Amino acid sequence: MATCMVGVIADSTEATNESKSNELNNEAYSLQESGNFEEALLVVNQSIELNPENNYAWGTKASILMNLNRYDEALIAIDEALTLIPDDPTYVEMKKSIEQNVGTSDESTEVTNESLSKELNNEAYALQESGKYDEALLVVDQAIEQDPNSHYPWGTKASILMHLNRYDEALIAIDKALELSPNDSTLINMKKTIEQKVGGSDESAEVSNESKSNELNNEAYSLQESGKFDEALLVVDQAIEQNPKNNYAWGTKASILMNLNRYDEALIAIDEALKLIPDDPNYLKMKSTIEGNL
Repeated sequence: MATCMVGVIADSTEATNESKSNELNNEAYSLQESGNFEEALLVVNQSIELNPENNYAWGTKASILMNLNRYDEALIAIDEALTLIPDDPTYVEMKKSIEQNVGTSDESTEVTNESLSKELNNEAYALQESGKYDEALLVVDQAIEQDPNSHYPWGTKASILMHLNRYDEALIAIDKALELSPNDSTLINMKKTIEQKVGGSDESAEVSNESKSNELNNEAYSLQESGKFDEALLVVDQAIEQNPKNNYAWGTKASILMNLNRYDEALIAIDEALKLIPDDPNYLKMKSTIEGNL
């Protein structure tokens, strides 16, 4: 009796899978008719997964892949349909049509990639013109990924990196652009400009870090004056991270820690300040005060 029940359950599951597979195939067909080919492909794959012997689903998949110009894959799908229904005239005609296009799918994909690369490059250029350099860099990298053999996005990348003062990286990008288009006068002139800047990028970054550190230290000092000591401590730590040689930031940190009664840590901070400015009378006085509270 139990064995019979197992057989009934198996038959029921199989029937359910077939029914669900047919539903999904119909949904995929409707999506294809609406031009939603990528979505249709996902749905028809679910249909086939539920019932790999559903010849209609294989036929639908072949049709969708044809619409996507993916003829090599379409040929595999239609062959599966013909394995299940060998003499179906619709499938036989579809296979002939696919075979005429097999080998062109790679070329079609290449054209699509080139077009997408140009669109992304234009978007990156527009972002650069708006001063959104970090965002532009992300987009131009996508353009290069789509078509690594186009000199345009490499040139755009070099330009963006120049605006970010990342001249060493800009030089790599412009060299790649010139490798692809050796006689482009715009690229040649850009390389000359970059070469004049190479070596200055580290110095520029250092100046930028010092400036940012001073800004953060001033912010931390203001927060301390407002009695926001914990918040001030977070900000002054950022100032020190930007420029560990900023003696003002170490002095501010020592002062904040004193206000928090964290004298052991304050002593460490003031010692760092005195390493940078050994005879500063304010730091010496602060150290004496801290030591008096230990």
